[in-house]
Amino acid sequence: MTWVESAPASQDASWRTLEDNDMLQSGFGPGLSWGSNYLPLGDSKEDEGLQHPILEMKAKEIGCILIFFSLVMLVFKLEKEEEKGKNTSHSYFSFTNLNQLKGFESKPSFMAGLRLSKTTIALLLLIVCHVGPSMAVLFSQLPKTLIVTATTKSGDVLHAGEDKFTVTWALNTSLPAGADANYKTVKVLLCYAPVSQHDRKWRKSNNDLKKDKTCQFTAVKQDYSATGKHEYTVARDIPTASYFVRAYALDASDTKVAFGQTTDANKTSNIFDIVGITGRTTGIFVSAIVFSAFSGVALAFFYVVENKKKK
Repeated sequence: MTWVESAPASQDASWRTLEDNDMLQSGFGPGLSWGSNYLPLGDSKEDEGLQHPILEMKAKEIGCILIFFSLVMLVFKLEKEEEKGKNTSHSYFSFTNLNQLKGFESKPSFMAGLRLSKTTIALLLLIVCHVGPSMAVLFSQLPKTLIVTATTKSGDVLHAGEDKFTVTWALNTSLPAGADANYKTVKVLLCYAPVSQHDRKWRKSNNDLKKDKTCQFTAVKQDYSATGKHEYTVARDIPTASYFVRAYALDASDTKVAFGQTTDANKTSNIFDIVGITGRTTGIFVSAIVFSAFSGVALAFFYVVENKKKK
């Protein structure tokens, strides 16, 4: 394992100042660190947020064990409560005139109705430990069936709230007919390039698309067609960072079933930059300079006046 500084010299100044708008949205203020000035760098899969399968398996096993013991303790508690209820009812009948209880029908207790059998426990474990994880949509399993291009070029600098670019997408013509039969919607997003994800967990990639934070800004979402085009004006809330464009094809349940992107698999080509709105306009800078100069002049003036009074 190698170690790198959390603010490498290769990063630009905007990276080191931590002034991105999305930090405030994520609850992290400027100047906060992750507890150390040095962070480990693993292999490329770890850098992309893909967890080791052994670690994932251990996490699932631990979770299933905890759920199993919780269910077992719940069963014991319910049986104990039911047994306690039976003992109480027997004591009650022994000291009560049975003639007054004519027509009384014994009904199963509430606890008995909630008793969980071994089959129920096994079924719950099956749902939690097998069905849930199997329903996760993994990016590594999505076919790349869309060809996505944008009018931006590598190294272009766009300004939030001002500049525009056009993105186009089309189904790969080499695919057999009907390959897009279940495509109902197309969703185009702005995605962070690796250079703007480094040391920022709120932007980290993950193979599980429900946990993936690479693409956080939607450019357009519309009904699917084999070819499409959209002119996008960079939104005012887009933070300063490096980006690429990715398009997802969604099925009728809004589940991602295919994708395409403007960059390569390593996300190093066709990367463009967006400069976010910082709120520091020219007027604010001028006002700050004027008031700073005025405060200095006022301080010197009152200093001279006070010295004259003392004399």
